[in-house]
Amino acid sequence: MLFSLLGWFRAKFATRDPGSPSFACPAIALASYPVACLLLAAPALASGPEAPLPTANRSPLLLPVGLPDASSAVVLPAGALELRSTLEIANTSLYEPSLCGDGCSLALDGETTRLAIGARRGFGDGWEASVTLPLLRHSGGFLDSAIEGWHDVFGLPNGDRDGYPQDRLIYQYRPDSGGVAVTDTVTGIGDVQLGIARRL
Repeated sequence: MLFSLLGWFRAKFATRDPGSPSFACPAIALASYPVACLLLAAPALASGPEAPLPTANRSPLLLPVGLPDASSAVVLPAGALELRSTLEIANTSLYEPSLCGDGCSLALDGETTRLAIGARRGFGDGWEASVTLPLLRHSGGFLDSAIEGWHDVFGLPNGDRDGYPQDRLIYQYRPDSGGVAVTDTVTGIGDVQLGIARRL
């Protein structure tokens, strides 16, 4: 199961006079970030129907693939700059004791926190470019009890969650021989994502 909490703040900057009432100060944007993270519904209201929540599947198996976030289909006009930051917490619980026959198993139990800072800039003639820098943290997390409580309230199945310790980190793949396991909290910079888009 993948459980995501998304906080999103976006500020747009265009070529205009800094004295204009619509000018947004980057310092104010950064100071407002904690409040924006709590107002999960605000992005959908502020961004308009053309801008989906910028998220993707955060399964630890798919992170190395570099799936792009959902983004607006509207290309920015020339000179316009859009800055955004996103904070996501993805909880994964998957146990496959016989993934590929006897002696082969997969266990994914933990939380991935992803803080990403990104920018888009329009270059005119329907072109724009973007860059995103993510900071990742894999840990045991804290959401297991909340998720299991949610399931209990609505009568939903817990899968195998009840049979394993809460808030534990274990990403483990065991083939017939060898294998790999992550059981300690790790934090680091993820892959920088570059993008280019053109209006059709």
